Amino acid sequence: MDQTRRSFLTGAGKFILSQVVEGSRGGHMRNRQVRVMCVMKASSAKTIRLGLLQLTNAGTVDTIPAAFESAFGADTVDPTWGTNLSLITPDLLPLACFGVAPGTQAIRNTAVDCSVTTAWQTFGAIFTLPSNYKNVIPVIWTDAQFSVNDILNVSQVTILNQTQDADWNEMPDEQDLEACQRYFEKSCNVDTPLVATPALGINTGETVGIAGKAGAVANAGIIWCPFRVPKRATAPTVTLFNPVTNSNAQVRDEVANVDHTATSAVNNTENGFSLTSTGNASTAVGDRIGIHWTAEKEL
Repeated sequence: MDQTRRSFLTGAGKFILSQVVEGSRGGHMRNRQVRVMCVMKASSAKTIRLGLLQLTNAGTVDTIPAAFESAFGADTVDPTWGTNLSLITPDLLPLACFGVAPGTQAIRNTAVDCSVTTAWQTFGAIFTLPSNYKNVIPVIWTDAQFSVNDILNVSQVTILNQTQDADWNEMPDEQDLEACQRYFEKSCNVDTPLVATPALGINTGETVGIAGKAGAVANAGIIWCPFRVPKRATAPTVTLFNPVTNSNAQVRDEVANVDHTATSAVNNTENGFSLTSTGNASTAVGDRIGIHWTAEKEL
């Protein structure tokens, strides 16, 4: 995790931060000791819990239970984790994290108590991973309720396939973006929200094609929508957005200024998908047609 994650509540409560490691990215660490590390600070002194969950062998790889936790628990009580999720007990605390002495921390039960203050401090632990887990999931959660507008900042979360200390090296922005786009991608610019309302309009990065048939006939519009980065698995969830109107998710004829109908995503693979649409009575052969989209394949 390269970027700082900042969490706060508008009402008193507890929360959990987690990141699932894909099975294909974490399977090589089975039966090994690993080092989980992060840096944290808060708006006031807090006890924050740090642990490492496994999706056990009884689960299905990359299929995380919808109920990640079934109960948060009272203050000082750990959450009750979802089906086939269990904490891996830490082996020991490292002498240093990212080359500096860690903040005050102690192993309690199956996780680590981290005494977080208003200054950045490093925290971590060493874990022995089972031989048959399906996924591992670093987790950070509140040991007691946060008050309104309390803040927790977390950064530089890492799992090292080793027990020795290592300096933190931030991933280049381009690689960080590519890693994110394995899970989610959209047709418009990265910093542009893509929602049904308001519509973005034409020439805003929508994927475009050319109408191959005139009039209101089937398959008048066919558009290939390639992904910049292959998704982590085939058949990501595709959501469509008309670039001009917010009332539908149809391909737009950007020359005749009319909408197509029966727009459908087909041939959905990890590399992209195709769109077919029925033309409009005003559609002419060669008209530029376009659509915005998102593709999501989250764990």
